[in-house]
Amino acid sequence: MDYMNIILTGATNPNTIQFFTDYILREYKKAANEGLSKDEFFSGCRMFVGCLFDELERVYNYSLTVLPYCEHPESLNKWSCRIDLQRVSNGTHTGTMTGEDVYLILESFMDAEKLATTTTTTSQEPEPEQLKNPHPRIFKKSEYWRLFEHMRSKVRPQNELADYCFIYWSMTNDGYMHQIGAKEYKDWLYDTFGIDLAESWKQYNVCKTQNKQTIYNDAKQFIGLK
Repeated sequence: MDYMNIILTGATNPNTIQFFTDYILREYKKAANEGLSKDEFFSGCRMFVGCLFDELERVYNYSLTVLPYCEHPESLNKWSCRIDLQRVSNGTHTGTMTGEDVYLILESFMDAEKLATTTTTTSQEPEPEQLKNPHPRIFKKSEYWRLFEHMRSKVRPQNELADYCFIYWSMTNDGYMHQIGAKEYKDWLYDTFGIDLAESWKQYNVCKTQNKQTIYNDAKQFIGLK
């Protein structure tokens, strides 16, 4: 199976990269129908995702060697580096991918693997609500939990505070979350995901951007929310 093509086809398609977790799960189901085991599929995909990280590390280390000659050396970081897809794909794909893209692919891939592990394909019984919505104290419905998971996969490492504040305000304004305060939300993030926002906080008008709003609206439409 061409694992490299599976990853790059989804990652370079603007219609699937925003929902990369769902894309990987669909590809896994196709592979399972062809007789491939879960371990075989995810091991193969994981190997290529590792290749992307290796290439990102190579590009970043090379950039450090020419750092003194950069026009703006202070702006260089691993997540802003770009890797050449033609190089990593041996010419089958073109274009570039940023470190942020690579990180998003990894996070979404890990989420897909977890979901594939916990999903039972033998039972046709409806999934209990407590399994579909593992945090009913925070989210009113399972669909809202799915929306949060989609948005969480888009959080950028260097912008965690602004991104998680945007998710909180957007979902609260839409009535998708119970009336919890910022402190309870931050405590839940830390207890559940190990995300420490410390004492910082941003208001909606500060953390909102057009790009974030577009991603949020697209995610709502994909899940079937109005």
